[in-house]
This record gives sequence, C-alpha cells and structure tokens, in this order.
Amino acid sequence: MSMFKYYIRKALSTPPRVTAKKVAGRVKQKALASFLKLKDHLAMSFVEQWPECRLYQFFPRFSPKLLFLQVESIGEMTRHYLDHRFDLLGSGWVRVHHGIQCRGLEGYRYSMREAVEVDPDGKWLQGRINRSNVGESRRIWRLIFQISPGNANPQRKNRYIPIDWHIDFKSGFRWKESIWYRDIRYGHKQGVDVKVPWELARMQHLVQLAFAFALVKQNTTKQWIPSSDLAGQANMKFFRHQRRMVDKTENLDNGKNHLETPEEYALEFRSQVLDFIANNPPRFGVNWKCTMDVGIRIANWLVAYDLFRAYGANFDGEFNKVFLRSVYEHGLHIINNLEWGESIRSNHYLANITGLLFVASYLPCTPETDAWLAFAVQELIKEVALQFYQDGGNFEASTSYHRLAAEMVVYATALVLGLPYEKLQALKNYDHTMIKVKPGLAPSPLPHYRILKKNDSKAENLNQKLESPFPYWYFERLEKMAEFTMHITKPNNRIPQIGDNDSGRFFKFQPVYNKMTVAEAKKRYRNLEGYDDLPDDAIYWDEDFLDHRHLVAAINGLFDRKDFATFADKFTLETNIIKNLAGGICIASYKKADEPAAAEKVRIAASDNELGKLQRDLEAWPENQKQTIKIPLPNGATDNLKLYAYPDFGLYIYRSKRIYLCIRCGPVGQNGNGGHAHNDQLSIELNIDGKDVIVDPGTYLYTPLPKWRNYYRSVKAHFTPKVEGKEPGDLSRGLFAIRGKPQAHVLYFGEFGFFGKHHGYGFDVFRQIIFEDEKVIIKDFAPKGKLCQNLSKRIPFSPGYGVIENESDN
Repeated sequence: MSMFKYYIRKALSTPPRVTAKKVAGRVKQKALASFLKLKDHLAMSFVEQWPECRLYQFFPRFSPKLLFLQVESIGEMTRHYLDHRFDLLGSGWVRVHHGIQCRGLEGYRYSMREAVEVDPDGKWLQGRINRSNVGESRRIWRLIFQISPGNANPQRKNRYIPIDWHIDFKSGFRWKESIWYRDIRYGHKQGVDVKVPWELARMQHLVQLAFAFALVKQNTTKQWIPSSDLAGQANMKFFRHQRRMVDKTENLDNGKNHLETPEEYALEFRSQVLDFIANNPPRFGVNWKCTMDVGIRIANWLVAYDLFRAYGANFDGEFNKVFLRSVYEHGLHIINNLEWGESIRSNHYLANITGLLFVASYLPCTPETDAWLAFAVQELIKEVALQFYQDGGNFEASTSYHRLAAEMVVYATALVLGLPYEKLQALKNYDHTMIKVKPGLAPSPLPHYRILKKNDSKAENLNQKLESPFPYWYFERLEKMAEFTMHITKPNNRIPQIGDNDSGRFFKFQPVYNKMTVAEAKKRYRNLEGYDDLPDDAIYWDEDFLDHRHLVAAINGLFDRKDFATFADKFTLETNIIKNLAGGICIASYKKADEPAAAEKVRIAASDNELGKLQRDLEAWPENQKQTIKIPLPNGATDNLKLYAYPDFGLYIYRSKRIYLCIRCGPVGQNGNGGHAHNDQLSIELNIDGKDVIVDPGTYLYTPLPKWRNYYRSVKAHFTPKVEGKEPGDLSRGLFAIRGKPQAHVLYFGEFGFFGKHHGYGFDVFRQIIFEDEKVIIKDFAPKGKLCQNLSKRIPFSPGYGVIENESDN
C-alpha cells in the first residue's frame, strides 16, 4: 500500500469530530507559526536584554588522575578540535570550514558555496545572516578578536577560522543560515544527511577541551602530585609524560607535545561558542530545527563552562553576558518547541526535558526558571515510567538507544539530587501557570519521597533521612538500566546491536577509541575510500560505539555496587562525576547484596505436553519448511551457563566463560510504532571465546539513502528465520516505523535452550535453540513459503552509524 493510500484510509477511519478538531488545531498552529516567522524576520530574534548574573556551579574539581587512562586520547583529540577537525557519523577526521570540498556519499556530492573571506569586523556575515540579526551577529563575532583569556597565543586568536556549522560535510550539501528553523527541509535530497550538522552542533567535544585545560592547569601550577594508588610503572610513565608537558611550545604541530597551554583551550572554547552564536541566531538555520539537539548542545555547553571555571578559567564579562543570554535562549526554544506527542514520544522528548532541566538548574531562580525546573522534573519521572520497562530495558527496541536514554536519565537524576536548597524549594513552591504548553505542569508542590539510602538503617538522626521528587520505583528502574547493559555485554566488552544505532550520546566524558593508522582505517572502512585529510601514516582514532561500560560506571555513582564497579573496570571517571554531582548520596539497592538480579530469576515454559506435541508436529513438517544449523562449540563451552531474561525489552541471554548467545524476541518498541526497531525477531548474536561469530550488521544510514536504511533494518540483514520474498514487518510506510506489528512470543526459556515464534509473515514461524556439549543447534520452522539459508551471504558490518566495515577473511 502506498503512503498516500495509507493516510487516506487512516483519515476515513477517523471519526469526523476528531478529524475536525485536528484540522482546526493545525490551522491554528500554522497561523501562529506564520506570525512568529514574520516577527523574527522583522525584529531581532536574540533576546534584547538579560540581567547580569552568575550561573550556578555543580561540577567540582576532581583529581586529574581520573583522566589518567585518557591522557593520550585527550591530547590527540583536542589537537583535532583546535584545528576544527571532527570525525562524526562515518565522516573520517575532517577539517570543517567554509568552502570545504567534501568527498561525497555513495556518489552523491554537492558543492554549495565558495570559501569566504573572513574579517575580524564580521562584514563576511552580511548577506548570510538574516537582516534582523546581522547587526548583533557581527557584534558577537567581533568579541572573538577583542579579548583573549590569559596569555593565550595571540597568533591563534588572530587567525581563528570559523567552523561551518550548517554543512553536511560528508555530502557537501549546505543549509542557509538565514532560513527560519521551521522552514528547514531535510530528507529531500539523495545522499544528504541532516544529522551531520546536528551532531557537530551538539558540541560534545567541548568537554574534552575542558579536561585538557584541567590536566595542563593542574600540572603547570604544580597542584597535582602522582598518587601512590596508581600502578607503579604506569604511574611513573604518566608522571614523566606530565613532566614533559611542563615545557610547552606554542607550535600546535610539534609532535613532542600532546597538550597546549591551558589558555589555548579556554580561548578555543570561548571562540567556538561565540562563533556558533554569531552564525546561528535563535530560530534561524538547521541547528534550531531539532529540539533534541538544542537540549544536548546546551547541556554540553553548561558542563564544559562549569568545568573550565572549576579549574580556574576566568572568562571576560562580555563573553559571560553573551553566553548567559544564549543559555536562556536555548531554554526558551526548548519549552516552546517540545517534541511531545500524546500518542508517541521518544528519546527526543527525553532530551528536550533533560536539556531544559540543565538550563533551569544553572540559571538563577526566577518564577520562569522555577517553573521550567519543576516541569522538567515532573516530565523526567513520567518519561522514565513510559520509556523504560520494569525490567530496565528501553522501549525503543534498541540497545544503543538504551545507552543514550539512560545517560540522560542518570545525569539528570544526579543533578536534581545535588541541587542547592533554593532550587529544591522551587520544586515545592512554583507557579504552574507559567507553563503554557502541553502537557502542562501540575500545581505545586511536586510530590516528594524519602530517599532509601544504602545502610539507611544505621542513620542516627533525622537529618540524614533525605527526600527527593523521585519515588522508589524510579531508582529501582535506574539501577536495572545498568543491570541491562551489564548483562547484555559480550565478553569483548561490546553490546549486541539490537535495533538502530546512530552512535548518539548525551555526554562524551570518556569515549573509547581504537588506535590505528589512517591506512589501516581506510583498509577497514569502505566509507573512507578517497579519504586524504590526514596522511596514511598518521594516527587514526576510531571511536568504539559499542562499548557501554561507562554507562554502568555512571549509574554506579548512585548505587556503589561492587559488581557494577568490577564490570565498569577503568571507567571510574563517570562514577566520580555522578557521585559528586549528586552530593554523595548513595541509594539503597532494590536487592540484597548476595541476591541474584531480577533478570537472572526469569524462566518461561509452557507445559511439557504442549511443548512436546508442538515439537513433534514441527519435526513432521516437510523438509522445505524447516532447516537446521549446527555450530560447533569448544569442549566445555556450556559449563556453568548463566541465563538472563529481559522479556519487556525482548532479549534473552545465555553466557558462560566461553560462550555468549543472545536472542531477540519481543515488542517492536515505541508502543508499537517501531521507529528504531529492525525486522530482527528471533535473530541471534553469538560470541565464542571472546570472538564474534554471528553479529547484527548495524544501521549504516538513516535519511540520506532510504534504500540502505531499509536494507539494514530488513530481515535480510539479520540471522533470523527468513521466508523467501517476505518481510515480517512492513517497512514501506516511513523510515521510522514498522507496520504490521510482528508479534513475537517466547514458548520456552530455560536451561535446556530456547523456543520462540513470531507471526510477522502472516503465519507462525518458529525457532528452537538447543545446547549440546560441543555444538549449538538452531532449528527453524515455517509452514508456508521457502526458508532461506542464514549463512549464504555476508552483510557488510556497520559498527556505528554511517560506517561500513569491509568484509574480512574471518
């Protein structure tokens, strides 16, 4: 059925009153949008006046020893960021500037603008920024060249080259700065990826600049002494490295130095923020189109700014004014452009309210910001209830989106727990009428609950019995989010790719990189064909999007569980950040220390008679309606097999010291919409002795090439029962929906194996998995059609959004 016929049928099936109400609402929205658009074109969209005040501070100083394992990558990454070089969504490390000539994507290549002649006075912005804002944009641009923090290299200040924030630097397509944000179009040209400028404009790299500032600042002021609790030889190597950094050089390309002077990093942070604000007036350009990215951007700005200040950076008054105003403008934009829907909401809305929470927490208390804060906390609690199942899994049907959403939840939760007294009081005494958008704010106060702290029974006075707006179930679900990630992680420290993976993050405090040469990266990844921004012998830092241990470390900052700490291993930084952000509060676990996790207790079984009869019936089917795959296992691989089940999410895991196998069997997510799900019901991932044998190939792309989008989410891309010529879910009605609702059910999950079915083809297909001493046996059954072989063709592996790995000989 075509999309047009689908919407016609949907309209005809809707009651006339409901249709009339929707039409009237849309007419009203369009009229209001036309008025706001005209207003922004006639008058400056920047807020004209904002009182001078200081932002709150939440991130304290912590010892640079927590950055020990990242010191090399921080040095190398920040060198790239100082040069405005970024690697996003499979682009390779590319220097982003106006007039950049891009390699193109799958043969699609656009050349949108010539290089610009940049001048310190901002004349180059004339004709680019819309008329109502160009004067203020030029004033902001001039601030980059008028003041430099501390003793920063004046040559760097004078040669600051602006970043092109509006370009898809893979395809070369560019959106105009002067277009009102609601008029921005995307997904209308082949090969063009709007997520590239959105991802860049999240500015998650700024935190790494702050970390570099902290490392060098502590070292040069001799405030840091290597701690005896670090490993001896490694510690001495790190100490010698730090000593070498004392003798700084202002030559950025000097290979002997990983890090610059602290002033360089503060200046770059200041310059990039001013550059962005000048070239992205509120409500103009592609980077105000998606409120999710607005929320993530402002949270990263605030945290980076906070960290810089914590380690002694003193920014000038003019910058502080512009920055503070933009923080407020981000908050205004979020509250007026919420991605809220009565029937469907997703991680986008969660990012909206989390970004608003950071804005409201950092800005001074006013009736408006108090209402924002209360609204954000109210909605955070509601969305955790909606978007995370009771078993801890996320409702997007994606293990990678589980990471993204859980990151937002844990950082927002810790921030609320650590709010100062006056901010906490705002949650009890606010004006709910200040929030005039749906879904609205309940009258004050927000309900509060006693915090059940770890070892709470030992508390000797009532002052220790704290309270928060979070009910007990909320903390239990947050704890289970970490358990979910811990249990699904394979022995190689990578999660299975269930559903979409766009490599999305909230903060990138401790990203994981694999170090290789550019030549090795080009050989490994097909998307780097023709890459020449760096020489072949240069180091290429390849981010690993499937290592999610940092998430467990962050959540452990609230629970202090030994198994979480052991699993998280080296990711102590995020544990420390969350612990300090929450004011040291340690929440009691939902389970006793020696008690199994909830996921370990789940077993599913129909009666023996029912299963026995079903199995005998299936075995009697004709040979073309069944197939058997036998995969050899090393001797003893199934000894001490542990089982974990997440039935709400739809993931079942078997693991021992030598084998890991997970099975996907559950809902398509988003309450049936399936926006980030794949046709992967009954698919598996298999890892033997730490090596992947069967893996999900990933996502590759979203909107740039719909053909590849559907290919990677189709049944063909997954190790699952395949019926020739059929898809178990309809992919034709949009790139972010699966229609037909493939219904998957577990018939048996236990020590003897797995038995499941789904109805996506219009009839039941079955998969049975049996463990034997030296093999795993997979049996598929389909009553109609022809079953296709799973091992007939290998699909290129996409470990992260926009990256296709070349086929290997393994």
